[in-house]
Amino acid sequence: SKNHAMSIHAFDLNADGVVELITGWSNGKIDARSDRTGEVIFKDNFSSSVAGVVEGDYRMDGQIQLICTSVDGEVRGYLPASKEMKGNLMDASVEQDLIRELSQRKQNLMLELRNYEENAK
Repeated sequence: SKNHAMSIHAFDLNADGVVELITGWSNGKIDARSDRTGEVIFKDNFSSSVAGVVEGDYRMDGQIQLICTSVDGEVRGYLPASKEMKGNLMDASVEQDLIRELSQRKQNLMLELRNYEENAK
């Protein structure tokens, strides 16, 4: 590969109880891979090379985040997945379920708004 790993860290990003290998690359890519299959379960990109990958309570809220920095000084924090997303950070079916749920909520809110508008007349 023409890109080099700049930083690696073990962190349970998908909240399945098993740490993933988090790698920050010279091209600015961050990826998280399953230690069992090597499958990429999460990825993101910085505009410059990754300088470091660590973990800590960045928001000082008692919850540990994965913290990534670039050589240009950009800092990003990543929370472990929620219980609903557990183990499925790159799963398209989870995204589809979330879109379906949000569309249903939108439809319910639009109906409620229409009822309020009709009652106000």
